[in-house]
Amino acid sequence: MKKIIAVMALVVGYLGLTYYAGIIAEQNIRQQVALTQQQSTSKQLQLQIREYDRGWFRSRVVLRATQPEAEVDEAVELIARARLWHGPLTFAQGIKPGWFYASGEIELAETSAGQNARLRKVVGDRLGAMNLWGKLSGAYQFSWDIPAIEYREPEGSVKVAASKWLSEGRFDSRDGVHQLAMGEAALTSGRTSVSLSPLTIRAEVEFIADDIPLTQVHTQVERAEIRTGVNMALEGIDYRQSQRAREQVVDTQVDIRIQSLQSFVALSQIQIQAAAEGTSFEAIRNATRLTEQWQTDSAALPSDEQIMALIKPLLHDSTRVTWLAHASADKGEIHSEMELTYASNPQFPLDALVLDDLPQVIAAQAELRVGEKIVQRSPLMFLMADYIERYTQHRNGAYVVPANYDKGILRINNQPVSWDELGW
Repeated sequence: MKKIIAVMALVVGYLGLTYYAGIIAEQNIRQQVALTQQQSTSKQLQLQIREYDRGWFRSRVVLRATQPEAEVDEAVELIARARLWHGPLTFAQGIKPGWFYASGEIELAETSAGQNARLRKVVGDRLGAMNLWGKLSGAYQFSWDIPAIEYREPEGSVKVAASKWLSEGRFDSRDGVHQLAMGEAALTSGRTSVSLSPLTIRAEVEFIADDIPLTQVHTQVERAEIRTGVNMALEGIDYRQSQRAREQVVDTQVDIRIQSLQSFVALSQIQIQAAAEGTSFEAIRNATRLTEQWQTDSAALPSDEQIMALIKPLLHDSTRVTWLAHASADKGEIHSEMELTYASNPQFPLDALVLDDLPQVIAAQAELRVGEKIVQRSPLMFLMADYIERYTQHRNGAYVVPANYDKGILRINNQPVSWDELGW
């Protein structure tokens, strides 16, 4: 008798936990949808819960993603239908401990208006299977299997192999790790064609304030090829972006490496490093507001005042933008570097600065070095002879072009130069 009572207690307890897991599952999903809505602007896809039917062991949810303030002809509308199995143990696609496990499909909404009609011609109605695992810790794991795309018309074609999207995070946070593994892709339009080998993107997003995300990105492409008037092939593309916050500013660094580039010139071991230091939180917020205005009225050009409202928070002593690029060619090396900073000018106080005065408070130094054999054997050598004689120095087996810019004056090889002299 005691054993029967114990078994019944376990069954009742498990049933109670299953019902409670369904409650937690709904709370978690609604919480994440609300956080997503906070991040979306009026013209971006906004996620909504259209239906939620919670049962004892399973639930059903229908999510809708739409652009409520977009033009009718430009709007996209997606529907995700999923069935949830309640925890604490789920038996869908294997045994998994968690509050719930959801599985379903993402599809285009049944409408003939807007982008949906055009997208339906390319991708069809179904956009792939999705799964969402709600873990007991409050974390989630989301996956989306994107089907292959193949579409042809007289003007061009699109072909993309099957791809996969993965996201991990917490239901009570917008922080997350997102990954895309895209299959081989090819696009043609008229006489232009672009092809990509398998591409992978990994992005880690951390919100240090409600409207300030820090993003770490790593993108890799095995091969990219562009065929048009000038053909180009790139191999071994590796892109990395990192951001860090300090004292109400954000520093951003970008590192791009390309193993080889084949075009009218052949280059190898290409490296580009760029950094923007001292971007204030105020500048980021102003940029976000201005972007939202452009999305609302894309035909409206920003005024000088709006542009200055965006730029002024960037003008301070810790602002620094740097650039460094290096590549190897058959006949030598190519190297360039640049540094741009804010240069306080008493004649142009920051509080009264207007757009036309901006060049007066910018300072920059740059240098370009090109191996002498590259220059001497270039078919453009005779066209560049005058520029080379006047603006370059010849040292250590290379032609060097030093330049600096200060208080509105450009100097190349220590000579003041007007933009008209450069043909600009």
